[in-house]
Amino acid sequence: MYTRTFDRQANMNETTMSEIMSLIRNSVMNNHSNLMNMLYGLFDGFDYTDSIMEVAKDFETTNPYIHKLLNKICTEVKGYPSGVTNI
Repeated sequence: MYTRTFDRQANMNETTMSEIMSLIRNSVMNNHSNLMNMLYGLFDGFDYTDSIMEVAKDFETTNPYIHKLLNKICTEVKGYPSGVTNI
């Protein structure tokens, strides 16, 4: 399976990075280790947005705030041009 990459350093701002870290630290997310791994992957420039949004459906009714934040982050990342993050 091919995963699109993007240049996180050139595109992702501090607000988005803080939002991602906030989600990772959220205690509700402890039961969603796969989702946490995909969120960490965004920092490395891997576009897991389609998979993230599949998992986000679980939060649509149980935690609308997390669902909305995941949707916001994924919408932003999908708009980034493809590229490679220098690590």
